[in-house]
Amino acid sequence: MADTKRQSGRRDTAVSEMLETMLDHPITVDEYHRMVETGRLREGDRVELLNGRLIAVPPPSPPHSGSNNALFAVFVRALGDRAHVGSQSPVILDDWSEPEPDLVVSRPDPNQYMTRHPRPADVFFIVEVSRSTLSFDRSEKLEAYARSEIPEVWIVDLVHRRLETYAEPTGGTYTVRNEHGRDDRVAPRAFPKDAIAVASFMP
Repeated sequence: MADTKRQSGRRDTAVSEMLETMLDHPITVDEYHRMVETGRLREGDRVELLNGRLIAVPPPSPPHSGSNNALFAVFVRALGDRAHVGSQSPVILDDWSEPEPDLVVSRPDPNQYMTRHPRPADVFFIVEVSRSTLSFDRSEKLEAYARSEIPEVWIVDLVHRRLETYAEPTGGTYTVRNEHGRDDRVAPRAFPKDAIAVASFMP
């Protein structure tokens, strides 16, 4: 166990050093994929690509994991075969961004997205569960989703225990924003009859 922890620590240090050296060198999605193919990055490394930058992803806290797991289960049950629900799976926004939202709810794919990642035209909506990343998710990440015209984004605000929903992207910003408390029920715009209770995924 100690050896495993030491190896993990060395790997985390190597990834951190790589992130520092790449701050001034924007990279493309294709370059990002080659970094994995050549072993410079591993599939388990907690990073994502946004606006040409590698962003470190913090390890999830128990409230974050619990909320994400609850949402995944709720949407799988509610949407069935009408949508593909991916948990912490990549979505390619453009040539410079491949974030890994907590949930990506996409159009069904005959190969279950085993041969490609979803792109904006595939996506019904995205969910970000936010605690330590709340400010980043509300700003740079949300702007990237809006520029790519992701139709709807949910931000599960674990700090203030509320759900924020964003819709109708125009000119790189969302023109509709709503807040929902734990007592509310909310439906994705793509599935207006499938409202779910905020309390079912809010700690």
